[in-house]
Amino acid sequence: MNTSDAIDYLQQKVRSYEARMSELQAKRDALEAAMGQTQALLNSAQVLLKDEVRAATKASGADMPSLPLAARLATLNLTESIFEIVNSSPGPIHADQVLKKLREAGKTPKGKRPKGTVVSILHRGVSQGMYDKAGPNLFAPIREREEATSTIGESSEEPISDQPTVQRQ
Repeated sequence: MNTSDAIDYLQQKVRSYEARMSELQAKRDALEAAMGQTQALLNSAQVLLKDEVRAATKASGADMPSLPLAARLATLNLTESIFEIVNSSPGPIHADQVLKKLREAGKTPKGKRPKGTVVSILHRGVSQGMYDKAGPNLFAPIREREEATSTIGESSEEPISDQPTVQRQ
């Protein structure tokens, strides 16, 4: 094979690969469009489900049953979704579990480090009093704090000491 044949062969290969890349790009664009449409339909269906359940429970006078997490989070932003997940958990919940529930509900944070985003929002929530920090990347609903303080208040009817408290300046 001489130099001219090698150049022709490589030019054909380049054109072939460029054509294949164009085909794959078109397929990817079509898939992304279909995924976007399906996600929009899913979000709409979740909102409608939430509204229908709310209307049905209001009409029957019964308490609102627990909706699936994805339906409860459908209309919430990321911070509100994290608040809902933490405060609906039966006890302390780890940041990894919060991220898992967000992914299950289709609310994965965008960016290179989704867990870092979730942890940042959780710490901001602690500083704003939205929930408590129970350990490393472990967060507890506020109701646990309220239950603990109400239990302490009920059990201690008298002060621990008769001595007046000295305040230091």
